[in-house]
Amino acid sequence: MSKIKNIAMGLGVVAGISLSILPMTAFADQGDYAQASKDLPVNLVVNDVIGMTIKSYTSSTNPATLNGTTECDTYDDGVANCTTTGNQEVRTSILPGQVDNNTMYSEIYVSTNATAGYTLKLIDADEVTNLVTTSGATIATISSEPAANNPGWAVYTVDGSTTSSWQAMPNNVSATDPTIVAGTPITVANYTPVTPTVTHERMSTVHYGVAAASDQANGIYSDTVIYTATAK
Repeated sequence: MSKIKNIAMGLGVVAGISLSILPMTAFADQGDYAQASKDLPVNLVVNDVIGMTIKSYTSSTNPATLNGTTECDTYDDGVANCTTTGNQEVRTSILPGQVDNNTMYSEIYVSTNATAGYTLKLIDADEVTNLVTTSGATIATISSEPAANNPGWAVYTVDGSTTSSWQAMPNNVSATDPTIVAGTPITVANYTPVTPTVTHERMSTVHYGVAAASDQANGIYSDTVIYTATAK
């Protein structure tokens, strides 16, 4: 997600000016005209601008297959405008008892003119963090590496030289139950430039893993997550 605001120009007068005009004869002996002057500040405010591009891959092929690309911007009306090319998803196909921790990942590129940097966070789209089929079968999110004896789905992040451990997907607020409180989003990146500067297309990667139970029902298991980039 991103925000773009107008460049605003402000003209501010620090103080008022009171000027009395006397007859020219009053200054005849000075040889000059009366003058009044005051500084006028001219301020140019450039607001934060941030852009985010998400590319999702399946790497079971070589080279990896790009499933889809999404680019998001926010204009003056505050509404996010996103454009997607292809199918913006990560996907895999496994049998009961199998594991896939290697083929699904997303690359997230962030650009911003905020010289203090940005944060990039990840959270589920709603309060339901399971992968769910239309018939109601589920695969739960877990906070450890999915394995044959540890079925579930999880993510880990790579940002620069930092790789996280496997993490469960935190829940978001509920649209129907106000008593459900959102979990803490996963911090994919918390980037601060060494020296204040503009950031161009800095990449972070999120890897997805899943393991099916030996008696897992067939079907297409789905969930939706949200990435949010925020200028500091």
